[in-house]
Order: sequence, then C-alpha cells, then structure tokens
Amino acid sequence: MNPIYEKVQAKHTQSVQVRPYQLSHFDIPYHYHPEIEIVYFKEGIGKVFVEHAMVSFEPGSLFVFGPNVPHLFIEDKTITNQNIEILVIQFELNALGSYLELPEFTNVKDLMNNAHSGIKFSDLVNSQIPNILDKMQNELGLDRFLKLPYLLELLKLHHHSVLINTFKKKITESLTPKRLRHVNHYILQNYNGEVSLNSAAKIAHMNKAAFCRFFKKHTRKSFGEYVNDMRIDYSCKLLIEGSLNISSIGYEVGFNSVPYFIKQFKRSKGITPKQYRLRNLVGL
Repeated sequence: MNPIYEKVQAKHTQSVQVRPYQLSHFDIPYHYHPEIEIVYFKEGIGKVFVEHAMVSFEPGSLFVFGPNVPHLFIEDKTITNQNIEILVIQFELNALGSYLELPEFTNVKDLMNNAHSGIKFSDLVNSQIPNILDKMQNELGLDRFLKLPYLLELLKLHHHSVLINTFKKKITESLTPKRLRHVNHYILQNYNGEVSLNSAAKIAHMNKAAFCRFFKKHTRKSFGEYVNDMRIDYSCKLLIEGSLNISSIGYEVGFNSVPYFIKQFKRSKGITPKQYRLRNLVGL
C-alpha cells in the first residue's frame, strides 16, 4: 500500500498549528505530508505504523513524525465505544530557520534528525510536557511559537523514547552511508516485488560475497533476512487492518508462496499470521 499525500490546511497567520480532535475511530489513510507532526494521545488505544514498523499507542503516548514520513493510526477495534482524544501540532521545519544552527538548538536539531524515523515518547505524566501542550493549544501568536523550541528541547531530553522505523536509523548511521542509502532506496522501492541480491550488490558496486559481508556487518542480518523482515513488518499492518485475507497479504508484501510467508512470519514473530491477527483483534 502506497502512502497518500495529505495537504495540510495551514492558517497563514500561525506558523504552528495546534488542533484538538475527539474521535471514535481514525478515518485518515496511510499518508504523509511535508510538515513535521506531533501527536499527543490523551485517550485512545491502538497501533501506529511508520513505513515498515509498528508500535502501540495508549493514553499519554506522544509521537513525532518528520517531514514526509508515512504514518497510519489504527484504533483497537475490540474496544466498543472507544473515545480517542488527541492533540495535533504541525509546523514546517523552515519555521525554525537558522536557529537550528545555533549551539543552543543542538538538542532540537538532533530531535528533528531522529524524527525521520518517527519517535514514540511515553511516561509523560510527571513531566512538564502535557502542561506545555495545553498552553500551546490555548495561546496564539508569539506566545505559542516560542513554546515550540522549548517543547522540542524537553522531548529530546525525555528518557522514555524509542525510534519507530529502526531500519532507516541503521542505514543512515552506517559508516558508509552512501552505499547503504542506495541499497536502502532499492529495497524500499521493490520489497513487495522482486528484490535481487545481484542487483543490490551492483548498486553497492561490490561483488556478491563482499556485499553480503558488508551488509551483515552493518545490519546484523543477511540481505535475505532483512528483506523478509521488512516484508513481515508490513504484513503486520495489513493483518491488523483486516481488509485482505492471509494469502493475499503474503503475495501483497512480496512472497511468492503462502507456506513460505507463514514460515517466515513465524520465524520473525514467533506465531503464525492467523494467530497474530486474532491476538490483535481480541487484544490479548
């Protein structure tokens, strides 16, 4: 499933948009937009997908998505009459301008770099962050804008956070980023079809044996394992969405054999796709 571009309706009088929402379910498709987005959950339980990775959300969760990072929220459909209450903050990176080059903004700049992988923050109850979010919602103009870098600074210093799309993080932190970035692009463009070790090695300008050693050194997995795990992570999203049967999902994410898809899924997740779908549907 390809992400859909979402045009954010910006108010020209405000560089930082703050919008509260109360929902019974999410109806926004898998999407991306150039604006940086912060989503804080006051109420609600479910899953969030960032490209090929998945984490849960619950009351008190906060997410930061960098520019053009595809993401999707799915509520837990086993909870009847669920109330989802969120606060969404959106702003363009250029709103921070040259401030990001100042030494005082080092933490903010680091946070913005990590946001390209998507970040989840938890255990915010005893921090100042919820209070700042409420103030930003109720303020306008310069008062709201000046709280943005302070919020980002506190988030960077918060100890309870995880990168969601760790695949992208591993690739970009490689000692030889250019080769792996090119291979990464090839995999992301073709993972749901044919992904060839020969083609990947050629893209890296290496012979197959050298490339296999190189790839495993930097990802700690063989090339085949890495591609399969990416396919499995994407299949998890499709299993929870529930619109396709298991056989169709296997083919959709690039496996040519349903038994092989089930075998690889069990290797990666420890349970079968059917068990995974049932576990998430009944909230076990």
